Amino acid sequence: MKNVFVHLSRREKLMVIISALCVFVFLAHTFIARPLTERLQFYQNRLPAQQELLAWMEQASREVQRVRVTSQGLSGAAGSDSPLSIISKSAKEQRISKSIKRIEPGEKEEVRLWLDGVIFADMVAWLAMLQEQFALTVGDISVERDKEPGFVNARITFRGGPS
Repeated sequence: MKNVFVHLSRREKLMVIISALCVFVFLAHTFIARPLTERLQFYQNRLPAQQELLAWMEQASREVQRVRVTSQGLSGAAGSDSPLSIISKSAKEQRISKSIKRIEPGEKEEVRLWLDGVIFADMVAWLAMLQEQFALTVGDISVERDKEPGFVNARITFRGGPS
C-alpha cells in the first residue's frame, strides 16, 4: 500500500489524503459524536422527570418519618410492654393511680382493674386515651356512683393491647 502511495503524483496524494480525512470525519461523527449527543439529549430530557421523582421520594420519606415518629409517640411508652404495665404507667401519668385499688392480669392479654373514688371525667378521658394510643379496649365495665358528686367506683376488664 505504501508503494502505491509513493508512486502517486502530488495531486493524487493530496486527493487521497483529503478523502481519507473526509472518511475519518464521517466515521468519527457517525460512531462517536452523534451517539454522544443523542445520549446527552436523552438524559437532558429525562432529568426533569427524575428531579420530580426525587422530590416526590423526599416528600414521601418525610411523611414516613413523620408517621414513624407519630406512631412511636403514640406507642412509644408501650413499645412491647404488656397491657398491665401500660395501664399502670398511663394511670400514673393521668393521676388516676391513687384510685386504683386492685389490678390483676387475666387470660389472653386481659387486665382486671378496680377503681374507687375516681373522677368520672378523668376516668373516661383515660379510657379513651388507652383506646386511641395503645389499642386497649374495655371488655366489661361496671360503674357505680361514689358518695361524692362526680366521683365513681368502677370495675373494668381491658382486652387487647399493642401487637
